[in-house]
Amino acid sequence: MICRHWRGWTRREDAGRYQTLLTGTILPEILARGIDGLISSEAMARDTIAEDGTLETEHVTQIRFASIEAVKTFMGENYGLAHIPDEAKAVLKRWDATATHYEVLAMQDRGART
Repeated sequence: MICRHWRGWTRREDAGRYQTLLTGTILPEILARGIDGLISSEAMARDTIAEDGTLETEHVTQIRFASIEAVKTFMGENYGLAHIPDEAKAVLKRWDATATHYEVLAMQDRGART
């Protein structure tokens, strides 16, 4: 299993707007594509202080795939590039240009928690 990990940052006052866009539009659209091998997605956030001292929110998205081939189905041969729709770029302050892919060595679950 492959975990695709990506980060982006908003000004703290834009965090709710981005979270609504991510969880209400972007992730559902990805899941609706019916990509064979796409297992799940997670969105996480935390408040931080930027290097310039301003308040910001770091957003982390993780999408789990059955294989790197499934990731390529999602993103194409340049699968390391970040997937950032234009409407997200309008809200984000900055973002990682690439996603990081990890091989999942172990995963334990005692039930879904939200």
